[in-house]
Amino acid sequence: MTMTPPAHAGTTGDGHSPDALATVLARIEARLDRLEAVTGTGDKAPVDTEPTGSEAPTDAQNSGATTETTGAAAAAAPHSPDDPYWVLTGMRERYPDDDVVLYAGTFATGDGGYRWQYGLPTATILDGDFADGAPALSALAHPVRLTLLQAVLAGTHQTAELSALPGLGTSGQVYHHLNQLAAAGWLRSPRRGRWEVPGERTIPLLALIMAATS
Repeated sequence: MTMTPPAHAGTTGDGHSPDALATVLARIEARLDRLEAVTGTGDKAPVDTEPTGSEAPTDAQNSGATTETTGAAAAAAPHSPDDPYWVLTGMRERYPDDDVVLYAGTFATGDGGYRWQYGLPTATILDGDFADGAPALSALAHPVRLTLLQAVLAGTHQTAELSALPGLGTSGQVYHHLNQLAAAGWLRSPRRGRWEVPGERTIPLLALIMAATS
């Protein structure tokens, strides 16, 4: 977004000089750039998303993502290894005038892995409806389903192998739980009898588990 200051000399009708207006406009542009960097192209666009591997999310799933920001930010703003709040320090340097909530992580797989970063302005989150998260969170609120997700992330993918895990109930009960997780988007079945956590849900799932168990 570019805002061009007046080209004529002298003062404006309100008594401000063109140079003063240009300075104000430059400050406004800088703030808009920071806000656009946080929100991406939409209200819920990732700040930085850099999936890798054959299971990487599609462009549609990563709408508004910028895959170069992570490396550029790290190169431009090195932090002391002794700083216990190095993530917060980096966020404050990048968005000095905005409150932001962000999560990130990496997850290695046999065929590559994922590097995932997602953030939103705090005000955007507060303005949303928290109740919209109930279906996804409710699907996780069962110990058997959490055990199944942990097993899938650890490399157990076949329905028969998951059903054979101790303490999960009958095969029919396990299949019911798998379908509930799939309906909420935490699992998918690329082919009959095989289950996996979608790449775009891997780090969010781990972040939720970490928040719930820390």
